[in-house]
Amino acid sequence: MSNRILRTRIDQTIQNNLSHIITTVIVMMIASAVVTAPLGLFLLFAMGDNPVPAEISVGSLAVSLVIGYLSLLVTIVLTYGFSVLLGRFYRNERAVIGHLFWGLRDMKRLALLPFLLYGLILAIAFVCTFILDAVLQTESLIQTVALVLVVVVGLLVLLIFPYLFTFCIMYESPDLPLLKVLQKSRQMLKHKKWSSFCFGLNVMRLPLAVWFICLLLQLTVGFGAVLGRVALYFMLIYQLLAWNALFYDQMDVEPPHPEIPVLEVPPCESATDTPAQN
Repeated sequence: MSNRILRTRIDQTIQNNLSHIITTVIVMMIASAVVTAPLGLFLLFAMGDNPVPAEISVGSLAVSLVIGYLSLLVTIVLTYGFSVLLGRFYRNERAVIGHLFWGLRDMKRLALLPFLLYGLILAIAFVCTFILDAVLQTESLIQTVALVLVVVVGLLVLLIFPYLFTFCIMYESPDLPLLKVLQKSRQMLKHKKWSSFCFGLNVMRLPLAVWFICLLLQLTVGFGAVLGRVALYFMLIYQLLAWNALFYDQMDVEPPHPEIPVLEVPPCESATDTPAQN
């Protein structure tokens, strides 16, 4: 299926289910706030009167890591459920608010994803240290911006985009181990990472432009934060729908598994069926 048809189906999905999607986003924001707010208060309580101490103790560092892990896990669970909900909308299947918490059924695999994300963050931070040194040595603003854009796009395509289908595969294959899920996603997106990146960028070009304008307004005039936040949510909606569209489009064109031919054995003739011999 062509990208234009996929784009049209994504737009139709949003138009037909806009009220349900907005309601789901509101519920997701409330659920995230209800869970993460107590974690933040507990972190402040653990830090005491000095939230930025001169010397970080082992206990405060452990508390910070645990709370950071739990906050990231909540984000992953809600994003996974939102992806399931949008995928069901895209396939014209019945979807309810309860699908937003579908990840609670799959905590065994989702609990491992924050560790993998931490590994990716460390890898990106390691690469960025060398980039920052190169940026500081460049005197031209245009060269600096171009270098940052190239590096950001390259890191996204190489490190993040091979695993775009992780949520879709987890939903369709609930018994598949996480490493097998990541391997299957990487295999399905082999030689397709750049085209997937361009398709996702094309799909969310309108909310991306709105977010960029709001960012400029916030930096210059000082307003536009609320509209920019709304644009960010629509960017997430378009991206999750784009990943679902690419995944199920590729699943539909995959050749079926070859069936094993069954040899038909003629039934044995009984003694009563044999003609009598003279």
